[in-house]
Amino acid sequence: MNYGRIVVIGAGAAGLAAAGRLRAAGCETVLIEAGARLGGRAWTASFNSAPFDHGAAWLHDAGRNPLVAMARPEDRLFDSDQSGTERLSVGGRQASTAERAAYEAAWDAVESVVAPYLAGPDTTLSQALAPMRGDPWAPLVALWEGAIIAAADSGRLGLRDWRMNRLGGRNAVPPEGVGAYLVRKLATEATLATAATAVRWGGVGVRVETARGTIAADAAIVTVSTGVLAAGTIRFDPPLPGLVQGAIAALPMGLLSKVAFAAGPAEEWGLTADTLIVDRDARMTFNGWPQGRAQLIGYFGGDLAWDASQHPGAATALARAELSRALGDATLSLLPETSLETKWGQDPLSLGAYAYAGPGNSGQRGVLGMAFPGERLLFAGEATRMDGLAGTVAGAYLSGIEAAERLLVSAAPAGVPAGSP
Repeated sequence: MNYGRIVVIGAGAAGLAAAGRLRAAGCETVLIEAGARLGGRAWTASFNSAPFDHGAAWLHDAGRNPLVAMARPEDRLFDSDQSGTERLSVGGRQASTAERAAYEAAWDAVESVVAPYLAGPDTTLSQALAPMRGDPWAPLVALWEGAIIAAADSGRLGLRDWRMNRLGGRNAVPPEGVGAYLVRKLATEATLATAATAVRWGGVGVRVETARGTIAADAAIVTVSTGVLAAGTIRFDPPLPGLVQGAIAALPMGLLSKVAFAAGPAEEWGLTADTLIVDRDARMTFNGWPQGRAQLIGYFGGDLAWDASQHPGAATALARAELSRALGDATLSLLPETSLETKWGQDPLSLGAYAYAGPGNSGQRGVLGMAFPGERLLFAGEATRMDGLAGTVAGAYLSGIEAAERLLVSAAPAGVPAGSP
């Protein structure tokens, strides 16, 4: 098939990657974005006179992350795992040496505890961690692995999806912010504030309807979140095959929310820059003074984040209570009254942070990412990854590149490499 024109819907990491690759190969490409900016869920803004990532804040698994490989020496990426310290507490006091050792032992036990469950029918991460229930540190481990990292409670998260996407390696951070770095590296021409309302993909080619008119093309790559797809914001005509609809339903959006305070000097708190603050009974973790910035950022996810998203100010109140639990009531006097709360759960262009799979559904990621007959319609985005990078900017980027490559291979005449002039 010869693709004279391709439309890419969504200018997040996947859409920017797809459009950039197609244009580099000489394909006429129309990139549309419903929002007013590039980057999607990778968005850097300013808070307290410093960069703040509303969404993605780390370049995970740096050793195999293509966005890290793009960096030049002047980008000054730094290893966040090596630069910080951890303030572990139990009820407001610092954990003792014995308690810290018990916490580390709980982490060490995870792989052996879940191994028997991985050999059987898929279940939830919570069920697989059941043998650890007598360990006072087990709830904190489950909080990290579920709500904080996967954006879904361990009781909802499928064990195999958790295991497939359990990241390793180091985490790199660009000083300008992940969103700003992504856009600087991948920026390409896009038509902003142009939401796709319908994709007509029956017959020959596709027609994408927007409030600004209809875009005719030979193929389309759709990179919006599974939350947007499930909400029916974009109508597909004919309806998507049942297999694809099932995959969308099986990959709901998780939610990871942040609360940021404009913090005074770390020394006033008796802490240092790049301090991870966490209590044994935590519902929220904190990153204090990242890269020396005057910011104190709380993270919480899963059902708690979804509930708080429905109540203005609830996230800030929770953050204050959690800081009091971890550092003592006296610390509250050091906090300003105002804060910044991220709102991905309410954003109609995302409706969550990133997708997760419940028991038995991890393979649905591959179903969503498969090509349609005739390769007129493809889906890309972090939700489609089966390589352990689901939920990451790197995974979204790679999915966009691979979707573009699939169309380029389909369009290339026999014996002519894709992208050849």
